[in-house]
Amino acid sequence: LKPLGFGKKAYQAWLDKGLMDEVRWLGEDFVQISWQPWKAFLRQHTSIERMRTVLEILKSRLGRRPQQFPLELSSHFFEAGDHETALTLAFQEAQDFERFGEGRRALERYAFLRRNLFRFPSREIALAAVLKKMGLLQKQLGLYENAFESFRELRESLKRSQREEWITVSLEMADALFQMDALSEALYQIKEIKIKDSVSSYAYAFSNILMGELEQNFGHARYALRYYEKALAILPRVQDERLMMRLYAILKQIYSGANDLDKYISLIVQINQLLPDTSSFKPEIQLELIKCYVHRNDFAAALPHAVAAFRHSRTVFTPRIAARVRLYLAEIYGYFGKWYLSRSYLRRICQTPVLLAHPRFQVQVMTTLGIVEKELGHYGAALELLQQALDVCERQRLVREKYQIRVHLGHIYLLVHGLMRARDHLSETLTWAEAAQDEALIIQASL
Repeated sequence: LKPLGFGKKAYQAWLDKGLMDEVRWLGEDFVQISWQPWKAFLRQHTSIERMRTVLEILKSRLGRRPQQFPLELSSHFFEAGDHETALTLAFQEAQDFERFGEGRRALERYAFLRRNLFRFPSREIALAAVLKKMGLLQKQLGLYENAFESFRELRESLKRSQREEWITVSLEMADALFQMDALSEALYQIKEIKIKDSVSSYAYAFSNILMGELEQNFGHARYALRYYEKALAILPRVQDERLMMRLYAILKQIYSGANDLDKYISLIVQINQLLPDTSSFKPEIQLELIKCYVHRNDFAAALPHAVAAFRHSRTVFTPRIAARVRLYLAEIYGYFGKWYLSRSYLRRICQTPVLLAHPRFQVQVMTTLGIVEKELGHYGAALELLQQALDVCERQRLVREKYQIRVHLGHIYLLVHGLMRARDHLSETLTWAEAAQDEALIIQASL
């Protein structure tokens, strides 16, 4: 500013008027232009050559400290002619965008690399690595045709000595074809690979999962299950969480459809043991395991898993998971007669509004807390909680839940000798349950 005739007073005046701001980024002090008309003028009239000095300053500071959010600077360096820095930054930006869930923007950066690595080869970034990441991300985003082309290009770039990589990429191509409902082409692709026992555990498991899915789509359920069980047997040697969860989702549907709860629980236990504690899938698997044990009334088996999930939820906080785990703990401790401990978990949920975001879950928590208060002999508190839950049901039109609560209200009124109110609740519930053919509610209302 000094060569232009502006001193400290002018600079301070611009700061006071909000035209500029002093900011700290990556441990360094910078001046940021905040006034939009000024920024627009500079964008229009400042050539990239004049920006090279600023880019050189930024370049010396990049990578010193981890960024708190993705930042796209590679295109500026590319325009300024610093292609090596631009490509290095673009690869890092793509991974950062992917890590922050910005899949589309990550794909743009990978596409930028794909276009320019031919013109400006980099010693640090291999085109094969870009194509692999690009294909996997395209599959994740549902762009299966694009993914197939990325993997095809990757396979063509491989050498004959890279047999293992060739097999893995071919399986990815077959998977993309399967996702596009090109079943015959996918089957041909897998058979062309000629998978043998000597391949990696990942390739063996992946190929069996794909063959199982194809056989299932062809209507051959038994053959499909054989392939899935082959993949399941080798799963402990496969260090790939997404492949584990893919097989889990398939077998969950099969075992649930066959009402084979024992096999399903065995599957969940195995997946739970294989997933690391840092896995984002771990809480869901733990919750599903607790749910199955509670459904089977095996509360002793459910308790250690619920306690472990509760401890995990305090470090990796997901409101839905945290709320469900606390509710299961309350139910389990209630089964063992530890009513005060059960009540403490339910009250924690009620004291955290974010955990009660869903009306149906709110009703479930309040109803369970009302039952606990009834077991403690606090009939007034129980009636108040159940009435509040009933009001939520009326507002949200939760019909089945409403009559379930009326059963509990009827039983409490019997205990406090409110016979008329008890009869009203139970008789109206019985009438509705008989019309809806709800056997469980018929039994409860008839007692």
